[in-house]
Amino acid sequence: MHLLLREQEWTPATVQESLRQAYIDTALRNALLLDELGRVLRLLAQAGIPAIILKGAALAEAVYGNAALRPMLDLDLLIPAERVAEAVALLEEIGYQSAGVEVAAGVTLAYENEVMLGKNDCTGTALELHWSLIDSPHYQRTLAMAWFWQTGQPAMVAGAPARVLGLEAQVLHLCAHLLLHHRGRGLLWQMDIVALLHAWGGRIDWDLVLAQAAAFDLVLPLRQVLAELAATWHAPVPALVLHRLAALSPSPAEQQVVQRLTAAQRPTARRFWADLASLPTWQQRLRFAGLHLFPSPAYMRQRYTLSHAALLPAYYLYRWVSGFFDIVFVNKNEKAAKVINIDN
Repeated sequence: MHLLLREQEWTPATVQESLRQAYIDTALRNALLLDELGRVLRLLAQAGIPAIILKGAALAEAVYGNAALRPMLDLDLLIPAERVAEAVALLEEIGYQSAGVEVAAGVTLAYENEVMLGKNDCTGTALELHWSLIDSPHYQRTLAMAWFWQTGQPAMVAGAPARVLGLEAQVLHLCAHLLLHHRGRGLLWQMDIVALLHAWGGRIDWDLVLAQAAAFDLVLPLRQVLAELAATWHAPVPALVLHRLAALSPSPAEQQVVQRLTAAQRPTARRFWADLASLPTWQQRLRFAGLHLFPSPAYMRQRYTLSHAALLPAYYLYRWVSGFFDIVFVNKNEKAAKVINIDN
């Protein structure tokens, strides 16, 4: 907005100044983040750990053409799953700390898609290390991460060599992130996709995008997001692509998992049930349930800020009961909403 309105005489001076300050603040904050990203990339490269830059840091220069135009709150990197523990150890040596205690050892790597690290210095950098792209056990199985790595493209960020997702993978990831992590809401993430399509849309292999969307159970995110952005923001999506997307049939598994991930209310207990249901075998479900119903004492002490070990049994009971009532409360609200919709 600052670049668009700074030379318009009709714009009030106070608005001009506010936009100018926001632009400067974003430029300074992003410069600090990108400088830190360069340091992290060089550290990982020295250890032979490959990394793909995700989201804002990957788009700021390549898509927006000016890092100050794309606000960033954190940094996101994709790391091979088998190198995550090594990467975390290296980052801890330069001041990063894990955001929390695991439910049990190995649970994060087995069932989640990222680990969050923070740096307690003047930058306050938040860094997310991903090994998969969507926060769902279902997508940890269906996303062929080898393809995302194979199609990655070289890039230079803050003077450090790195990689970014290929264009087709970028479209899939940004659409999935917007719908499945943010229920399709968020102007920033919408603009990322619109800007990408304006900047590089002519080079996108749409046949490949559609084929991989079907293979990865990403038909619904691609269909809903691209159709909405084309209608609302006039995003340059070819009409034939929208027509072909409308004709694609999402798998039953995709329909179920997307419905769960985009539910209006997703308290912790509901997220637990959604992840549980997405696991393919009863053995895996039982293991997952056991780990979350009986998390480690260290996790319980941090999660509930317990001052004494004697409180643990009571808080395990509290965890189960509160989770049960969370689910009952959400189900009642959803049923009431359905009744209201029917009456209307």
